[in-house]
Amino acid sequence: MMYIRSRAPLRLGMAGGGTDVDPYASQKGGAVFNSTISKYAYCTITPNDTNKMSIESINYGKYEASLDGGPLPLDGNMDLVKAVTNHFGIEEGFNMLLQSDAPPGSGLGGSSTVIVAAIAAVAEWIGEKMTGNEMARLAYELEREDIGLKG
Repeated sequence: MMYIRSRAPLRLGMAGGGTDVDPYASQKGGAVFNSTISKYAYCTITPNDTNKMSIESINYGKYEASLDGGPLPLDGNMDLVKAVTNHFGIEEGFNMLLQSDAPPGSGLGGSSTVIVAAIAAVAEWIGEKMTGNEMARLAYELEREDIGLKG
């Protein structure tokens, strides 16, 4: 059985948190100072022989969906993973386990870190080479622009 694993470091905001988010950022500019820490978000993918994805998150529960009906709806339920799945056009079935060393709402960049870990695992699974900068840019686009999460 094949397993694809990734992890991404959580971040600690030192100064300027929120100044990079509209409307403040567009009116006055903004700057933040962050550092990664030795705590991580993890993603494990196990391909399966179905056309379904099954996600289990330690913090957000379980989610299952068929991958044969076009793009998955971004409806507030596991949208981070669905946005990654949609972006890469995944049609093969898989199981995904997500976990983090920090609870949701901790202020350590959990959603951004989870989506980076998911991007890294999916890219590795499908053989798409991506640099760290490319993964960070894609995570931003999916989370902020496609899903519409602020942060």
